[in-house]
Amino acid sequence: FKHALVQDTAYSTMLVKQRRRLHERIAKTLQESSPAAAGTEPEIIAHHLTSAGLNEQAVEYWDRAARRAAAQSANIEAVDHFRTAIELLSKLPENARRRRAELHLQLGLGPALMAVHGWGNQDVAETYDRARTLGAEERDIPSLFQATWGLWLFYQSRSAHRQARQLTSELMEYASGAADTALDLQAHHATWTTNLFTGEVATAIQHCEAGLRLYDKSRHRNHALQYGGHDPCVCGHVQGAVMHWLFGQAEQAERHNQKGLALAEELEHRTSLVHAHLFSTRYRMMRNEPLKALGHAEQMIIHGKDMGLQLYTTVGEAWRGWAMVRTGDLDAGLGHIKGLIAEMNAGRARLPAPLDLAFFADALAANEEYDAALLQLADALKLIQRTGERFWEPEIHRLQGEFLWRNGSSTIEEIKERFVVAIEESQSIAAKALELRAASSLARLMFENGDTSGARRFLEPVYNWFSEGHDTPDMKNAKKLLEAMA
Repeated sequence: FKHALVQDTAYSTMLVKQRRRLHERIAKTLQESSPAAAGTEPEIIAHHLTSAGLNEQAVEYWDRAARRAAAQSANIEAVDHFRTAIELLSKLPENARRRRAELHLQLGLGPALMAVHGWGNQDVAETYDRARTLGAEERDIPSLFQATWGLWLFYQSRSAHRQARQLTSELMEYASGAADTALDLQAHHATWTTNLFTGEVATAIQHCEAGLRLYDKSRHRNHALQYGGHDPCVCGHVQGAVMHWLFGQAEQAERHNQKGLALAEELEHRTSLVHAHLFSTRYRMMRNEPLKALGHAEQMIIHGKDMGLQLYTTVGEAWRGWAMVRTGDLDAGLGHIKGLIAEMNAGRARLPAPLDLAFFADALAANEEYDAALLQLADALKLIQRTGERFWEPEIHRLQGEFLWRNGSSTIEEIKERFVVAIEESQSIAAKALELRAASSLARLMFENGDTSGARRFLEPVYNWFSEGHDTPDMKNAKKLLEAMA
């Protein structure tokens, strides 16, 4: 047809049966004469099979199209294709074969939904709940494991750590009875993440190291399409960087971070790459390296916008605001952060994690808005009480002391109490890096108020504990303070 209108007119005059026969012939021709189309453009064959009313065959091709799109990080298209397949499948007779097919499709849909809408999206929970039901009916342990893992990530991303912890126990139980290293790897993946966020740093490192030992790139590189939309080894390295830094092993942390970023580039899986930039941004923020954090945040935003991944774009924008403040662009960075706080207060944006609120507070304090900063910290502590997300709690107490001190409205004893609590909380979660910060703050307070010997007693043993990372900002600051007190 030389003109689309002529084509549409001719098509509209055909009877439904004629149209279906035409689409069936086109699909059959493509399958027989262009077998490559089944691999490179399965959605075209799927469209013709659907229009021909051949739903069972169409489901197969929509499934192929969805998985091909997901493998290329085209997750919006993948979601559409999976949902089309599920809708067509619902028109087929109810039987065990249909249930198994739906289970397969729901498990494919879950990671694509996570990539597009975020891990904590309600559609994600509904998808994995349905998959759990189907997996239990079919007594399919690997599928039940995968569905449980997806539900775990939903609760984990919402800081619902109590529910997440229960699901990690189920995952470890499924894996222990299956004799499958793939399940072992992903059970460790879930457990190290929950342990990190709940402040069990040493245990998190153990699970992370166990998971990384199990990873085989040739066997497990496709896990990103099954579990959370990102590669488990990339995640292990970039989260491992956070764990080891907290544990006081700055050089090991740096090696993990670089390995994670390098593997993400090597795999050429863009969602894994943006995931690596997410945790690299957080890692650099925690280390107090705002310029490096800014670079990773901007990469998150670029990739997030390009692929339509709202989770990464939103988080990247928030963290870029902090990095802008800390690199000297005070007005622009604060404007961004205050806009986001207003959105949260109005209920238009979901409340972020305690760590995010702490960095919002840090940015506000840079502009001497100490009362507003302290309100953010108070909200962060309420979140910790509600969720059990403890890994940044010591730093929140330390920042309270710092801002009360700078505000000039509290007694030395009140400020000192915040620093002592920060030290105790750091020790309780084995976060040596945060203990060093809290001890430095307390020592500086005591030194400036005439208690030099007491200040050294607090700081010197903590500083001397470290065997690596002497070039980090915190170690340099502690050394400078000790030299001033010599």
